[in-house]
Formats: sequence, C-alpha cells, structure tokens
Amino acid sequence: ERTFLEAVGETYKSLFAPDTSLKIERGAFGMLCDVLGGLQRGGVYVIAARPGDGKTDIALQLAVTLAKDYRVDYRSLEMSTEQLTHRILSRACIINSTKFRDHQISENEQKRIGMVVDAMKGLHLVMDDTASISADDVEAKLAASKPDVMFIDYLGLMKGDTSGKKPLWQVTGETMHALKASAKRHNVVIVALVQMNRSVDKQKEPTLSDLRGSGDIEADADAVLFMRPEKGNDFLSGDDYWPVQMILAKSRHGGVGRVEYHWQPQYHRYLPLVKGEEA
Repeated sequence: ERTFLEAVGETYKSLFAPDTSLKIERGAFGMLCDVLGGLQRGGVYVIAARPGDGKTDIALQLAVTLAKDYRVDYRSLEMSTEQLTHRILSRACIINSTKFRDHQISENEQKRIGMVVDAMKGLHLVMDDTASISADDVEAKLAASKPDVMFIDYLGLMKGDTSGKKPLWQVTGETMHALKASAKRHNVVIVALVQMNRSVDKQKEPTLSDLRGSGDIEADADAVLFMRPEKGNDFLSGDDYWPVQMILAKSRHGGVGRVEYHWQPQYHRYLPLVKGEEA
C-alpha cells in the first residue's frame, strides 16, 4: 500500500527514468508507434482479423522491423519456419510469393535474395514453429531467452486448461490472462494475433466484442488493433494492392483511431500511405 503522496513521489521520480518502451522511429509503423507511444514493456498487444485478412503479414513485417534494434521471438503455431522465411524474403526482395511456393526463383532473383539476406544478417530474430504451446511454455521461454518482444501467431491455437469441459472462450481468456502476467513478470512485450468471429463479415466495422474470449482479451490487452482490408476478387500482381484500415479500438497508453495502409499480399507487404516511408 502507498499513500497518495508516496505514489506521487514515486511517479515523479519515474518521469526522469529512461524510456524503455520499444520504438519505431519511421517506416510503415512510425505513425502507429507515435499513436501507441511505443510498445510498452509488460504490455500485451492484440492484432485481430478474420482468416486471410493479413494479420500474419503485418505481424511478420513488424517483427522484422523491431528485430533491427531489439531481440524478437516469433512463435507460429500454424505455419512452418520455411513458410515464414518465404514471406519475409518475398517482402524484402519484392518477389511474388508464388515463386517461392512453386520453387521458380530465377537466377537474378537468387542473386537479389543473396544480397538481401546479407543485409539482414544483423537481425535479432528467432522463429519457432512448434505446433502446440501453452502459457507455461511461453513463461519458460521468456525466462530462458529473455527477448524484448514475443509474437504469438495465434492465440486461439495455444493449449489451455480444458478440464471440467470449459468452453473455448473461457480457456482463451485464461491463456490471455497468463500471457499478461508473464509479460509483466519478465518486462517484455507480447504481441498476440487473434482470429475474429465470423459475424464480422456481415458488419460494417469490427468491435471488441467480436474477439473470441472477448471479455478477458479486451481486459488484459494494452492495445487492440483490427485489420480490415477491402479485398477484391482478382489476383494481385505488380504494384496492385488492397486498401486496409488498421482500427486502433483500444489503447491503454495512447489514443485510438485509424492508420491506413496498402496491402500487397503477393509480396506479404504493408505500405504506409505517406510516400517515402517504407519499412
């Protein structure tokens, strides 16, 4: 317990302590970082979307951007490390992802990949494609590896306590609560991807209640970001893109609002609308 004056005194001292939040000064996420006030250590950030709406693409791009300055651990529960690497290289090299899928990389593209990989050797990025992990596994990994940020792709695939025939939403909520406790305990950032309910397909705009296990996810999240692309029926190629609204529905340390992007799924790439500001 602390009296009000004691709390004020401690808060005043903290104003002169170094800012330890994770910052991105420019690029595709510069504006988002400004709105959020950086990614606060001890916080859990949720990126939510329907399947196929780009949440892994934006999470990977954010992870690679952060890995230039921070230690990043990316946990994928549904995609292999090879598939994640293909997406990273597709974006970095601007090579259509179908060429990686079909093993049709030309000689010139091989040279381009080699140059890009050489330039990315300094990334502090670790990827793990273990198919099933629990909150206890995350806790153990944070204690052992001590990353600055961990990505979990995605929350609904994590193992939880299903004893007593608990409904899925309750298990997901309990997992989210455990992740928040781990983030605070180890002073790290956790970015958790979440799949939204099918009902949002019929809505004009998603809301916090559309999250699976929404009550606990909303309560424990420091920020919730919804991805809402305006997808067409045609396959994209060249410089084609789909407009995307990133809706910041909750932000414990900053404002709420929208950040607009162009999404090029053929390159797994998000582009900001401000020219010259690519990650």
